[in-house]
Amino acid sequence: FAAPDAPARVVQVVASRPGIGALERAARAGVPAAVVPPRDDAEGARLLAILRDAGAELVVLAGWLSLVPPRVVEAFRDRVVNVHPALLPAFGGRGMYGMHVH
Repeated sequence: FAAPDAPARVVQVVASRPGIGALERAARAGVPAAVVPPRDDAEGARLLAILRDAGAELVVLAGWLSLVPPRVVEAFRDRVVNVHPALLPAFGGRGMYGMHVH
């Protein structure tokens, strides 16, 4: 996912459900990937363990559509970036436009 001299690299991909494109891209790039359904990990213990085991220093949410468990937010305080998965404002979803997006 990154050039050899890039200042950052992807160390883990975590998806909330199977079958998404990011999991396929991770597999092609040789990046570890996991599926952690939020309903099965409401407290975030499994998600946090995966991130820590991977040595993650920054969490980038790119299409993660569930609340991030408080223990994960606390563990990565000031090191979480949320990227909207769609081109805004055209494809924000029902009710998601203008100031309602964020």
